[in-house]
Amino acid sequence: MNKAGHDKLTLTMRYLARIISTLLAAFLLLFAIGEGINSWSRGGGMEFDYEHIKMTVYFALIAVGTILGWWRDIFGGVILTLVGIVFSLTVLIEMESHDYWIILIFGMPFLVCGALFLLSWRRQKKLHGQ
Repeated sequence: MNKAGHDKLTLTMRYLARIISTLLAAFLLLFAIGEGINSWSRGGGMEFDYEHIKMTVYFALIAVGTILGWWRDIFGGVILTLVGIVFSLTVLIEMESHDYWIILIFGMPFLVCGALFLLSWRRQKKLHGQ
């Protein structure tokens, strides 16, 4: 345990969650920018339909969860876990049977990051006897 009262496993979980969620959020941001540029160059503008709005909300929640996770593990963990669950359920309900692999790419990493944030928060809470 170090001076601040953190053990190495808790810090490792916290920083893994922070790094992975930040990299994933950056990747998705670049992906969204690329899709927007591609759509803009093909049609001269962006059309917002149900899919675009849904993905915009999804990306915004990922960004909020990642940012809050750097500040407070519990808030980031809850948001990222819920985003992972909601996205996975949305894919299960709306996609065709051969598209379930999308859950592994876009849903599971945020479930893992959310779980790591929540586990590090819980371990920290136990270490301080709260």
